[in-house]
Amino acid sequence: LSISAYGQTGPYKGKAGFGRIIEAISGVMALTGFPGGPPVMSGFLFVDRLIGVMGALSVMMAEHERQRSGEGQWIDQSVNEGILRILEPLVADYVKTGKGGERTGNRNPNIAPGDLYLTKDNKYVFISAATQTVVERLMKAMSREDVLSDPRFLTNAQRIKHADEINQVVADWFARHDLAEAVATLEAQDVPVGPVKEIGDVVKDAQHLAREAIIKVHDPVIGDVTMPGAIPMFSRTPGHIWSTGPYLGEHNEEVFKN
Repeated sequence: LSISAYGQTGPYKGKAGFGRIIEAISGVMALTGFPGGPPVMSGFLFVDRLIGVMGALSVMMAEHERQRSGEGQWIDQSVNEGILRILEPLVADYVKTGKGGERTGNRNPNIAPGDLYLTKDNKYVFISAATQTVVERLMKAMSREDVLSDPRFLTNAQRIKHADEINQVVADWFARHDLAEAVATLEAQDVPVGPVKEIGDVVKDAQHLAREAIIKVHDPVIGDVTMPGAIPMFSRTPGHIWSTGPYLGEHNEEVFKN
């Protein structure tokens, strides 16, 4: 498996690149940010990690094929093409319509209501009412069933045309409620809702702890290290993390002797 920025062929084959460079050249950065504002890089290093997963998957596919044919092969994986692959709907949309790829901030141009809202206690929460049933449950939770009979908001297509108005209805409701109260009210009506959590909240999240998605691993030098657990969860052969990682030269003797 060869992983390079742009692959082993083509006019870019000799160019160097890092994850952030790929964000820019692949089109991802141009999609991130608010309308009228500059492109924004992602808040975490997702490119290298995603390509690592794609690389592991490609090796498994090649090994499966080798068991059938008895022959191995070389995998030429481009980081840029890996990211381009996840932009598939935008590519097709642009070629067909000449549209797509605009920065939309926290809104999905195909869904309304959906945005980032501020609660009474100055906490952020995200809502995406992606189906008609969710919209109906959302309006019931907010005691705004009147919105459902408003001609501007009868269907998603109509709501998109009046996105500012329908999002303002939701924003006004959140502004009158603290985060905990708002989340409890919405979840009681089975409305998907996402409080915006800091990393400190994520590490202590009860769901993550219950499933051991966040674990502690002892390191002989620096003590306990908190980190994400092994995924995915296999029923018969579950993964296990026993080390924080090898130290420089730790396995030299084992490797050299074998």
